[in-house]
Amino acid sequence: MPWVGMDFGKKVQVTQVQCIPRTDDNYMHYGDQYELKYWDSTAWKSLGTQITENNSLIYDNAPLHVLFWLSN
Repeated sequence: MPWVGMDFGKKVQVTQVQCIPRTDDNYMHYGDQYELKYWDSTAWKSLGTQITENNSLIYDNAPLHVLFWLSN
């Protein structure tokens, strides 16, 4: 089981703990602008840009059975 500890060298009062997993930063950031593109067998076509307001984006006009590329 993973374990994390901190030694402050003296007694301290901890009022908040935030755990941020170590990643290659492959997730969306609130307020950032993203563009979704798809490959139509000849070129990348844009489905438009959106600014994130939560942890997901919704594209109603996305085609099926294509390769997508989400860029920030």
